[in-house]
Amino acid sequence: MTKLPLWARASSSALLLALAACGGSVTSSDGGGGTGGTTASGGGGATGTGATGGTGATGGASAECVAAAQAITSQTSGVQTCTTVVRLDYQSFAIKGYHIVCSTDGATTEDAARVTSETDTGFGKSGNLLSGPAPADEWVFYELPGDFGGVGVVSARHGKTVFGGGVVWSGTGEITYPTTFEPASDLATSCANATPEPAARGWNLDSESPLSADELKAALDVVWSTALPDGLQGGGYVFDAVVLLYPPTVGLLDPTVAEWIVMVNSGWLE
Repeated sequence: MTKLPLWARASSSALLLALAACGGSVTSSDGGGGTGGTTASGGGGATGTGATGGTGATGGASAECVAAAQAITSQTSGVQTCTTVVRLDYQSFAIKGYHIVCSTDGATTEDAARVTSETDTGFGKSGNLLSGPAPADEWVFYELPGDFGGVGVVSARHGKTVFGGGVVWSGTGEITYPTTFEPASDLATSCANATPEPAARGWNLDSESPLSADELKAALDVVWSTALPDGLQGGGYVFDAVVLLYPPTVGLLDPTVAEWIVMVNSGWLE
């Protein structure tokens, strides 16, 4: 694939949004999802869901969605890679908040990722490697709790920590990274995206088992109803996604405190 310069890709996304705003039907092209996605690489036994590609958003784009997408593009554009972490309520799938991590750093090794994860989240040094030994998306380390345990996640592309959280017996663990999240309202709602859903994989941390295709899609569908996908596409490419069912408690899953954690990877394609 010929790499487009940033201004060309950003202009293309802006044109798609402008056409949609006029009530037209927009078909996404290669780089925005015209071709089918491929399952994310890396081991661990999780089943990926391929992006469907094809037809993009049809109809008008609200001013709120356009403004939200432009704000996201301004944060994620440039020669860098980014991971956007979105928290969803387990029962309602309502968005609870999001956080964007970007870096110009390159890929990292397992040993380096474990050190980074342990430093930022308190977990990872001795955790089980759920993601497999050579992930293209995220390093996922899970410390099975006796009384205390937790998860640490580091981007395989840019080497920064993107998520961490504790899992506690007879109590409730807390998210340890990021320490703050931006409000869900900043992402807007009911947005028509020209960017198709990417390949995805994920795990139920309660059982350390892969999430089903239906579970992955249910979580991604919520994120893809916001301005985030087109905002990320305006600043580069959407690569893939990782989803975690995060239970802060040990034992029988407590649906009142469990969350879906959706991590969408994007950035400059070298």
